[in-house]
Amino acid sequence: MRLVIQKGIYFVVALVFTLVTVANLANAAMTVTDTATGRDTTVTVGHVITMPTCSVGSLLLSILSVDGFYNDDTGNAQWLSITNGSNWITEGLRIGTGVASGVYWKIAEGSDALTVSHSSVGDTASWATYCISGATGVSGVATDASSTNSDPPNYATGLLDRNVLWVAAATRDSNIIASAAPSGYSALVQIQAADSNGVSTDTAYKLTSSSTENPGAFTSTTEQWVAWTIAVFEDVEVLTQTQGGGTFSSEGAGVAWTSPSNASAEDGVLSVSDADEETSAILKATNFGFSVPTGAKIAGINARIVRNVEVASGKGFAYDQTLRLYVGGTLSGDNIATSFHPSWADDTSTSAYYRRGIANWGNALTSAIVNASDFGVGIAAVQEDPGPRELRIDYIELTVKYFNVFEGSFNFRATSGAETDGSGQTYVLGETSAQTRDGYAFQWDACGDCARDRAGNSNPQFGGVNKRNNSGTQNTWTLTLPATGYYVVRAAFGDADGGASPTYAYFYDDATLIDSVELTASPTTANFYLDATGTTLSEANWLTSNTALTHTFASTTFKVVIGSADSQSGETRIAHLEVIAADAPAEEEGNSYLFDLGFDDNFNLGFD
Repeated sequence: MRLVIQKGIYFVVALVFTLVTVANLANAAMTVTDTATGRDTTVTVGHVITMPTCSVGSLLLSILSVDGFYNDDTGNAQWLSITNGSNWITEGLRIGTGVASGVYWKIAEGSDALTVSHSSVGDTASWATYCISGATGVSGVATDASSTNSDPPNYATGLLDRNVLWVAAATRDSNIIASAAPSGYSALVQIQAADSNGVSTDTAYKLTSSSTENPGAFTSTTEQWVAWTIAVFEDVEVLTQTQGGGTFSSEGAGVAWTSPSNASAEDGVLSVSDADEETSAILKATNFGFSVPTGAKIAGINARIVRNVEVASGKGFAYDQTLRLYVGGTLSGDNIATSFHPSWADDTSTSAYYRRGIANWGNALTSAIVNASDFGVGIAAVQEDPGPRELRIDYIELTVKYFNVFEGSFNFRATSGAETDGSGQTYVLGETSAQTRDGYAFQWDACGDCARDRAGNSNPQFGGVNKRNNSGTQNTWTLTLPATGYYVVRAAFGDADGGASPTYAYFYDDATLIDSVELTASPTTANFYLDATGTTLSEANWLTSNTALTHTFASTTFKVVIGSADSQSGETRIAHLEVIAADAPAEEEGNSYLFDLGFDDNFNLGFD
């Protein structure tokens, strides 16, 4: 986790209250260094995007607005494609009613170019492109409607709080532009169409230390629109894995698919459903063989399906009816086809791309879920013309987009359903057998009757405890880390029912003691907790101002030992723990330091 602080000399208080001087703890904050805009004044097939001045290594982010609705039967899902420019990532393509929008990004290489072209008939477009220094990756979600005040959607990235440059963008039909950006957003960019036959673009941004954002609406008059909420990160790698399915079957009602396994390779050998003004069965594809790292957060799923419909007597028309993910072997989440019915290409197989800007298709996904053999996708289609017409699928491919981070956030309690865990959080129920939950591997060595729920707490971090009597016997909780290296550790020792009892807690890098928290006297008020430094904080203050322990691990085994080594009074109770892989400050060189991460006007990080 990078901290955004001013350059100079900094003093960091260690647990023994000595002062340690550390310089230049973080890279510079993200900054928009230049913005370029443009528009077409006539209909064109290829849109040449204007590039800002951008240093090599900075991030280029382009938001493209296109007039028209592209839903023909000649491969509409390729309605826009990149025809010039290298190493651009298509974050998403969203087709609304009357307008469409694409988001593209890359790390600048020098002399960068981008042209986005239609597959056939062109139209007009407008765009805005940012150069952002200090940024590493992009992720976004979109929605569309026809109304006043185009409204970018809420986006919970699933990450713990960190610096994010949030970009709100709106594509709007005609020459309607916003009169105001969403509240709190600055640098409103307005690209107005030349006339009412064009398309307009508005963008604005703000820097926060929250990984969840609901921008609010642009102020605008009624028109058809697409709106994006885009997160730009300074310390998160956004990576992808692309695989074809390994196991195929025809499932459920409808006209069955023959030879479903033919969809395993893009080779012209087809799986076929002979639909006659009917809906096909679902062609189920699973076992994609993903190997997303443990602890990585799933940011999105894209699909590419190569398919066509048979044309006979000059007729053949088909469109998607169902497109959903299989999670744990069961169809789950949003049906992508209900909001976008892409028609199938005639006779010649064409790739249809599904990059709608819908986070994980309405599913809560983890690395363990997408790596499992029962994860996949199912598609069914409707053939509308009289007489049998073959629906044909050549190949099914999924791409998993993920944040390459390890952010373990653990809520200790007794019952899994007693609380609704927050974004990126999981639960620990005192288990003494090896657990792998949400991609994290952990267990207690002993527990007995150690787990308790604390019902009614509005913050799931404090919705229970795991505990150990301070009787001379200690319990050890072990977490497997993905790699050695630098980590930030946050802890809450205490109990919503009784405050911070006498506490004896010890942090280990395998067999090496990192630090300890010992408190022999108890606060008398409930909802007080000790943080990782032994500071007593109210629940509200812990959420905003707790101090973290940082350490460069030589092993991949992190241990928390609770309970006193000899007979003492009370119980040691742990409510919450966070273990976050981060970039090490250059001058720490393997030592452990403690940082207070409260909010301030310079965007120092606070944690919820």
